[in-house]
Amino acid sequence: MILTEVGRKQYARRKWPLDVLIGLIEEALGFSHVSGMRLDKVWGEWNLVSLALNVKRM
Repeated sequence: MILTEVGRKQYARRKWPLDVLIGLIEEALGFSHVSGMRLDKVWGEWNLVSLALNVKRM
């Protein structure tokens, strides 16, 4: 629970970019979940999706 005005501002600033990024990945690439079960495979898949998004933005 955020009780102070400064805390609310920090929380609002911290959460915004990730929500936009996830929405952009889902909308632009149609990517909604990872298919790997192990952490190294999940990171590899996430890196590939991030690379595809960066290439698409160029």
